[in-house]
Amino acid sequence: MKTGSGFIRALSVCLTVGMLTSCDASQSPVGPAGAMPQSVSVGGHSAHARSWMLPEAKSDDLLYLSDRGNNSGLGSDVLVYSYPKAKLVGTLIGFASPAGMCTDGNGDVWITNFDGGTIVEYAHGGTEPISTLKVPNIFPQGCSIDRTSGNLAVVGYGPEKPNVPGRILVYAGATGTPQVYRVRFGETSFCGYDNKGNLFIDGFGYYEKPSFAFGEIPKGGATFKRISLRHSIGYPGPVQWDGKYVAVGADDSNYINRYAIRGDRAVQVGGNIVLDGMYVNAAWIHGSKVIVTDRGNSISQVLLYDYPAGGQPVRTIGNLDEQSGVTVSLAPHK
Repeated sequence: MKTGSGFIRALSVCLTVGMLTSCDASQSPVGPAGAMPQSVSVGGHSAHARSWMLPEAKSDDLLYLSDRGNNSGLGSDVLVYSYPKAKLVGTLIGFASPAGMCTDGNGDVWITNFDGGTIVEYAHGGTEPISTLKVPNIFPQGCSIDRTSGNLAVVGYGPEKPNVPGRILVYAGATGTPQVYRVRFGETSFCGYDNKGNLFIDGFGYYEKPSFAFGEIPKGGATFKRISLRHSIGYPGPVQWDGKYVAVGADDSNYINRYAIRGDRAVQVGGNIVLDGMYVNAAWIHGSKVIVTDRGNSISQVLLYDYPAGGQPVRTIGNLDEQSGVTVSLAPHK
């Protein structure tokens, strides 16, 4: 069984883009990211037998990290930190491989449950799900919320078989039964809505050449349309609207690119945003910073970079077992 974009490596996102988005990822909260301590140690899995959250979490901006935990032998958790201070304030448990994440305008966090075939919603700082949606016929990987309509998009991995189309699922108002869009390539990996309600998706084909695919479902559109990036990306990474452009990461490389969409082609804006790290597995753009989970080294890191400058990480937030998603949730009424 295929287990997702970064999952295929031995050390093993979508910013859900996300980034990154999107389907990493996915939305771009406004406001500066702020400063972090030079190095903040984020510990492993909670010893608590149930989800927990400090009372202060509800009034803090929060950083959510999904950690599959395979290296420790413990369960799969979502770890929650204050942002930007990166103090551990909670842990959500009970997942079957949490993957990509995205947030809505209220600060609610949606978490794809990769092996569970669901996507689960939590209120900002909450410990119990407030909504659970079934995700049929795919292993959900990435998600994104359309801030113009409240629609929820989910992408993921299906059977590794020829001539089986990939799927994009859109839940109107983030509820009910999804509308299914089929694509002419094998799998959808990450997705992200822009500020006008257009949904951008990347993915790959098992047998297509080239294997990387990118495209859009325009707002109100009935079908997916391919978009040419005219740029080589080997393996899809997080997709996210950064406030001006569509940002696309490469899960087999260390860069993010920004694109202006012109009909059926994407025009790169500026050069590659090179991040000093091995792979952009998942990412979340927050103002002038981008938070990246990197599984390309011997340890799994959470890194903070200036955006769109890139370069050396300005902070190493910490190490986890096996990360697969990141998002920032702003405290309501801030």
